[in-house]
Amino acid sequence: GRLLVGAIPTMAPYVLPPALDAVRRKFPECDLTVREDFTERLVEAVCDHELDCAITSTPIESVRHDRLTVEVLGREPLLVVVSSAHHLAHDESISLPDLRAEPTVTLHEMHCLGKQIDGFCQLRNVTRHIVCRTTQLTTVLELVRLGLGVSIVPAMAARADRTRTRRYLRLKRSEPFREIAMIVRNDRSRSAMMQCFAECVRKALPTTVALND
Repeated sequence: GRLLVGAIPTMAPYVLPPALDAVRRKFPECDLTVREDFTERLVEAVCDHELDCAITSTPIESVRHDRLTVEVLGREPLLVVVSSAHHLAHDESISLPDLRAEPTVTLHEMHCLGKQIDGFCQLRNVTRHIVCRTTQLTTVLELVRLGLGVSIVPAMAARADRTRTRRYLRLKRSEPFREIAMIVRNDRSRSAMMQCFAECVRKALPTTVALND
């Protein structure tokens, strides 16, 4: 059988490799096609039969939303990341208002994650001192490592970070998260491969993170 899947850039490097590896082991004859793209384009691709399903974050803001079934797979914590040389590096948590005084590196709002983080801060009346907006999460992490600023990133990035050059902190009281979902056309029946893929993505999500181990 064939399975065409997509994922947004801030999730693809972290959830696709383990999920696709598990699918291939269970279905060795599976013909996999993978696409990494922004949410709106993934929605279009699913609606236009170019993809069977896609992994993204809610809410799905699209005029074609009514053609989709959105299956929530889990919640992922968002964490503050600082350089290991930063004055906050030895703390385990930080309050959101404390970020006002810190230069901030953040994702561009073209990413749903960038929008979500902006909205989270605005809702709590926290204006950040943004020194860089970038389209790549890897760039965010590298600039933080260099000490250019702090950032808020998904727990997936923290779990994948094997270096000692960055430290990850929880936000006191606020505990932001993003909701991760699989989108499928309403009229699309779910194959055993798709169900396996969804379950493997669910298992790959970092619902809890052991910080800075």
